[in-house]
Amino acid sequence: MQVVGRHGGRLLGVALKTRTISGNEVRIPDPEQGEVTVISRYGKERAMLIHPTDFHRLNDFDRLFAEVSSLEPIALSSDAIRAHREEEQPGEPITDPALLIEIFG
Repeated sequence: MQVVGRHGGRLLGVALKTRTISGNEVRIPDPEQGEVTVISRYGKERAMLIHPTDFHRLNDFDRLFAEVSSLEPIALSSDAIRAHREEEQPGEPITDPALLIEIFG
């Protein structure tokens, strides 16, 4: 039985920390959903301004990614391994039902 492992080392991301600043303390444009406003100073990126919906979506993706990367590797059956090997080899598609039954049982 072959096991599909994780690529690379550890896949967990770093949780984002939030800091709230009063709108009276800064002057920023209203963020548009799906758009990132880059705030720079002296030619360097200093901050990224994103819409709250996008921020929450990124946090959800990060959480889901952390959960998925902590799952145990998936063990493939011998039929799945054979199917992957056959998919790697170019050839004509098999459309004959009798031949498909013979190959896959």
